[in-house]
Amino acid sequence: IAKLLDDEQVPYIGIDDNLELVNHCQAKGLPVIYGDSSQFALLIACKIFKAKALVITFEEISAIRKILPQVRSHFDNIPIFVRVHDDSYLEEMQSLGATEVI
Repeated sequence: IAKLLDDEQVPYIGIDDNLELVNHCQAKGLPVIYGDSSQFALLIACKIFKAKALVITFEEISAIRKILPQVRSHFDNIPIFVRVHDDSYLEEMQSLGATEVI
């Protein structure tokens, strides 16, 4: 996703809880920070209110279930793209506020 955004010159902030990955990305000059992006306060600190879209790519469905409704309840106009590894979650993610499930 970062490469696509970079190629299209779309500004973004990546958040990951894997410190090794964050360090690797930062060494390459990518705008990635360390943290738990399922924490709404961190998204606010990253100025989600200025975002044109949100992409959620958590491995754990429980983390998506936690943050997706919080974001949607505060920002009803932001497009939210959610990646899941199992299509059986499609309807649930849409009901929680996902604009698109990929």
